[in-house]
Amino acid sequence: MAGSKQKNNKTTTIKKTQSNRKPKKKNKGGRKGKYHKWITKEGMILIRSWARDGLSNEQIAKNIGINPDTLYTWIKRFPEIDESLKKGKEVVDFEVENALLKRALGYEYEEVKKEYENGKLVRVNKTIKREAPSTTAQIFWLINRSRQTGKWQNTRTNNVNVNTETNEILKSVGKQLVEAEINLNNQIDTLDE
Repeated sequence: MAGSKQKNNKTTTIKKTQSNRKPKKKNKGGRKGKYHKWITKEGMILIRSWARDGLSNEQIAKNIGINPDTLYTWIKRFPEIDESLKKGKEVVDFEVENALLKRALGYEYEEVKKEYENGKLVRVNKTIKREAPSTTAQIFWLINRSRQTGKWQNTRTNNVNVNTETNEILKSVGKQLVEAEINLNNQIDTLDE
């Protein structure tokens, strides 16, 4: 019998299963993970440029062709990817911060109007214009700066300390109010009868 062994007049069939096979050797020249392309100098530059352009991590993951969760795994696993994202976003954050400050303080700019007649430039009018400070930008700036300085916070804290005597008085007044409401309702009921 092929594939069978005789043992004590009993026949046992041996099935060939994965555990009976010899382990395969790993192919060292096999497929590399997608991350290999992105941890190169060129990959880091591209990731940094996407971050600098203001793309979110989810959008960057889509551009790479991976799930956002995979990108977050790469960020934890490969410090160079994390650093590229941070450096790219620093540039954008700095530019936005400067633009917000400019709006908060107000600024001047030159407006140029060109006049043409018969296709020829006949006059160039330059006017200095002033953009007034934006109170909304000022408030936004101060609130966000408060995280670092502790000043200008947009929250109000009320600390109330109630001692035992005050607490008892408040309870008593509360009971009296409830009793007064019950008496008032009873009086209204008797008037309705």
